[in-house]
Amino acid sequence: AKDQTNLNYYSTDFYNEAYLSFWTTLSPDAPHEHSEFIHFFLEKSLISNVNFKFLEAAAQAEGLVPPSLLDAEQQLIATLSDSKSKLLTMHRTKSDSLPIVKKQLLDIQEQIEDFKRDLSEDFPTYHNAKYNITPISLAETQQHLQTSNPSTAIISYFMDFGKLNASLITQDTAFFISKKLDFEIEQTLNEFRSAIVSVDDSDYLEASHKLYDFLLTDLLAPLSDNIDNLVIIPSSSLQLLPFEVLQKEKNAPYLCEQFGISYHYSASLFVQQSLAFRQKQSKGFVGFAPSFGAKTNRTDAVNTAKSTPLALLPGAKQEVTDLATLTSGEAILDEAASENTFKLMSKEAQIIHIATHAMINESDPETSYLQFTTSDEEDNRLHFFEIYDLKLEAELVTLSACNSGFGKIKKGEGVLSLSRAFAYTGVPSTVVSLWPASDKSTPALMRSFYQNLKEGYPKHIALNMARQSYLKSAKGKARHPFYWGGFVLMGDISPLSEKISFRLRLFNLSLLFSSTIFRNSVLPLT
Repeated sequence: AKDQTNLNYYSTDFYNEAYLSFWTTLSPDAPHEHSEFIHFFLEKSLISNVNFKFLEAAAQAEGLVPPSLLDAEQQLIATLSDSKSKLLTMHRTKSDSLPIVKKQLLDIQEQIEDFKRDLSEDFPTYHNAKYNITPISLAETQQHLQTSNPSTAIISYFMDFGKLNASLITQDTAFFISKKLDFEIEQTLNEFRSAIVSVDDSDYLEASHKLYDFLLTDLLAPLSDNIDNLVIIPSSSLQLLPFEVLQKEKNAPYLCEQFGISYHYSASLFVQQSLAFRQKQSKGFVGFAPSFGAKTNRTDAVNTAKSTPLALLPGAKQEVTDLATLTSGEAILDEAASENTFKLMSKEAQIIHIATHAMINESDPETSYLQFTTSDEEDNRLHFFEIYDLKLEAELVTLSACNSGFGKIKKGEGVLSLSRAFAYTGVPSTVVSLWPASDKSTPALMRSFYQNLKEGYPKHIALNMARQSYLKSAKGKARHPFYWGGFVLMGDISPLSEKISFRLRLFNLSLLFSSTIFRNSVLPLT
């Protein structure tokens, strides 16, 4: 607690340990008197994971904090991290250089405290939002569920120190678990993904049953029959897992046949986003389908950041045309679908739909990009870092592109994917693909999804109904999850309505984390 700077920047491990400490004080038969504390520390770990990056992106996009200041802040953080690592190494080896490293650490801590003081004076909104993070309490979360989402359960996961920590929250239930990772979950997740992409039934089923049992069995057990929807808050590599396609056992229903499913960053952000003010925008649907070269399909598209010939996506063009007709929107096709046109046409759109190649660079995720029509004048690559600067008013962005939800996992930030980049701009909901999209099934799925949205269904229900509709008519190998399970919804679940366009900008985050009162417990840490 004395090292408040380190606590603020590198709190993930601390909050995870605090969660475990409080959890172990509970008896299964005793009242959960520490539930608020357990919820607090789990939420703190999740919010700390995403909040800093949201704030930096918002501050940069709005021009409220000079880029040079953000760069200086990042440099101080990197130096602090390096000093901490050196100190740990010196302690373990009992090095004679330990006093020198301690002195270096004290110096950098003093520099950071000076930096924070200057920040609080010159940029108080940014400072308060970054350093006064208080989650929405368990009681407030349950009250929100009771009032607005009574059939919804929130499941949060946090993996670290060889353990899985998780919570289940409904309007009248708070259930917590902590269990040892007794198998190589990363390997199992990789096997699961590989089996799906290769349309392999046997390997997929084995991994699916194993993951279902470990991740869901304990948490679903206390659910009442009135729970129809799950908001899943994953962490680490679980962000690359579509829970929808998991099965308890062979021939059992998929999870998406039992629940409507969506994903979010934390329970606090889910509640705050549900309460956010929205106002109607002038434009509706705008869809983009660039043209490239030789005919192929999205499944065969090369998804690397290397320079390779780009292939035509015939299914994408038809997909965007059909959706524009369905929604009475605009379809921007072929040569017209340039990066400049996208930036111009998407500014005030309610729904943005992009059907193109997604080029994912796992070694340097911020250079990943969406490809627009090639030209001699510009590269027409909308990079991860460029998306930060967009000022979008959209309620929903659909990235109908291969692996658009895939990316490098970075501790403290999660999966650095193209979908995350759009979230940083303030877009409350994104639909993304966790593996190569199929031209055979994607157009039908999207038509059904948008038709359901048009009829007023919540976004997660609209997407789930599209999956179920596909499964009802699909036969044989076409029923494999590869063809229908890759698209997931991240963020706000509310239906399209007269209230449009929530922007998760700096001011909103400041209000969330500085004005929320943790009413039921007085905590020593903020």
